Amino acid sequence: YTDSMKDEKDELTIDILKRGNRSSVSLHITRDGKLEVRAPYLVPLFMIRRFVSSKREWIVRTKEKMQHHKKSKIVDYEDGAILSLAGEKYIVKLTDGSAILKVGTLLCFPKKFLSKASFHFSLWARKEAKKILLARTKLYAEIMGVSFTRVSIRDTSSRWGSCSRTGSINYCWRLILADILVLDYVVIHELSHISHHNHGKEFWRRVEKFCPLYKIHRKWLKDHGDTLTV
Repeated sequence: YTDSMKDEKDELTIDILKRGNRSSVSLHITRDGKLEVRAPYLVPLFMIRRFVSSKREWIVRTKEKMQHHKKSKIVDYEDGAILSLAGEKYIVKLTDGSAILKVGTLLCFPKKFLSKASFHFSLWARKEAKKILLARTKLYAEIMGVSFTRVSIRDTSSRWGSCSRTGSINYCWRLILADILVLDYVVIHELSHISHHNHGKEFWRRVEKFCPLYKIHRKWLKDHGDTLTV
């Protein structure tokens, strides 16, 4: 579940509290600058607040970094603009049509969508993300010798991906705005959870086996993930 509370002593606001079947407390700053705390069901609130207070410096530093970080514009809705989708580059072409289409190396974008360009692009991109991420998941599942039950696409603010114990994988559609190597890292990360339902040493060894440079891609998402906006 989610909850909101404030640590009066240190004036740190816990915007989102998620309890689950996990073994430790972790912190996350969402793309909109909120502090999200994930904790086991039985950890009392005073221990959660104590943990948050101990991480005050990191929380303040990370929030300031996000606040002052100038988000780059991933998509320009104008003739001749270059757009990258999962590592493939496309040239934006404004048209009189009624649908966004990929034609060769062109991304045809209807002029009538310009008043709500981000909205229309997001709707189209989710469908594109489903095709790309499903294909990459099938590819790496075969390579890694695992199976999954389904792939779903969501518009999440705190996670790039997740994997349930039943093998159901969720991805944030914005991943297709990143380089294909970064996207593949997230795919491998989630597929590694099929056999390791935690982030222990064995899990990371498995990720590294299929993605030797995972630390670079993981850091890129941490440092630049908030720029993947439209």
